[in-house]
Amino acid sequence: MKRIFTLLFLTLFTLNFSHAQQEVIKSSQQFHEQEGFTFKKKPEQEQKMQVRLIEKLLCKDYEKIKAQRLKEKEKTKATETDSCSVEDSLALVEIYENMNGENWENQDNWLTDAPVKDWRGITVENHRVTEMDLYNINVSGNFVEELWDLTGLTYLDLSYNSIEDSITSRIENLHNLKYLYLNNNQLEELPDLSGLNNLIYCQIKNNLFSFGDLETANIETQYNYIYAPQDTLLPLDVDTTNNTITLAALAKSPNNNYQWFKDGEILTKETDSIITYEKEDHSNYHCEITNSNFPDLTLKTDSFAYTEHTVTFNVTDKNSNAIEGNTISIDVESEKTTNSDGEASFELPVGNYEYTITADRYEDTTGNFTVEGANVDKEFIMSEVSKSINSDEKLSTEIYPNPASEKITIESEIQIETAELLNLLGKVVISEQPKAEKYIMNTSKLDSGIYLLHISYENGETITKRVIIQ
Repeated sequence: MKRIFTLLFLTLFTLNFSHAQQEVIKSSQQFHEQEGFTFKKKPEQEQKMQVRLIEKLLCKDYEKIKAQRLKEKEKTKATETDSCSVEDSLALVEIYENMNGENWENQDNWLTDAPVKDWRGITVENHRVTEMDLYNINVSGNFVEELWDLTGLTYLDLSYNSIEDSITSRIENLHNLKYLYLNNNQLEELPDLSGLNNLIYCQIKNNLFSFGDLETANIETQYNYIYAPQDTLLPLDVDTTNNTITLAALAKSPNNNYQWFKDGEILTKETDSIITYEKEDHSNYHCEITNSNFPDLTLKTDSFAYTEHTVTFNVTDKNSNAIEGNTISIDVESEKTTNSDGEASFELPVGNYEYTITADRYEDTTGNFTVEGANVDKEFIMSEVSKSINSDEKLSTEIYPNPASEKITIESEIQIETAELLNLLGKVVISEQPKAEKYIMNTSKLDSGIYLLHISYENGETITKRVIIQ
């Protein structure tokens, strides 16, 4: 307590201009010169020096206090250079909240009161985020737009995560980027990256990129550019019409080279993007593709083996009675009639199909189904048409030609109020109100296929007829 009163007394004493104060100032100057400080004779500085001299004379822990002050000064200086801009901080928040941040395997200090520079994987220099290292911590989802606002980035590592997205052209905002690691994700589609002029290392292997993506990226291969391998499995276009199978590798590029394989054996003469063979051949085919601009990468297509599966339609009425004589059409090319048991069977390869079932006195049924590698049984219960729909013979309506191409003519004994043409998905493609006994419908712009024609008459009766457009 005595030391405190003495300190207060001497502090007040130094505020008075007296002979004793001048002696203190003189002693203070000598002390600071010994400490290596430059002494300037300004009243405010003189008073500070006096206080420090008194502290040294009266405080046993002066050196400790001095060290603490230097530490605080250095901390303030560091804060001035390492603090993160508001824009970059908000961008990091968006990345965390929209890219599975809560489930990251290492999220030390993210979204806490700790300085941004102490967040896991983040480096801050001159108020900007310059490095982001989120390697293998379960980052997932889609890129957030704010990522491309971190224009101070020189190093970006998002490799070995589960990001499923396409990379947008906004990545060129990262014009300071030198090191880019996006490998081992599920990324597809690359923009032109030639604007990243400072890029010296780029690794994008083990994603879903094609040769077309790599060509679009336009990255100079003299850089440390790691693009192979890729997990891409290119699709095949399969045509099973007629008695042949035609496979087309969907990987168009003038620099591509194609090589087909049959049951794992190379077909040395098959080096086009398309191969055709007979349906009797049930071998397994695939194509391997290389590109002269990217010699380290080989891409493969899906494998295909032509195998037919039995698809059986079983058609009954609401009382479970088999309906004989139904016409079942599948994708226009294939058509069969149900037998006395109400059954009709087709042999079809793997694929997606559309069907139409028609029968006198019953409403047409349309839909689609998929053959996935096993036999398919389809059960259908047909609905009888109303009396009005069953009266088309009395109405003597004529629809011709059928099949048609450019137009369909509809003639009736009574006025036609509406005429609608629907595709097999139930979508109305033509809707007219003729209000006449004869009407010509223009079908020249329609795709080939099976359609349903719904006609309503002025007396309230309706009919539905199947028409084929060639």
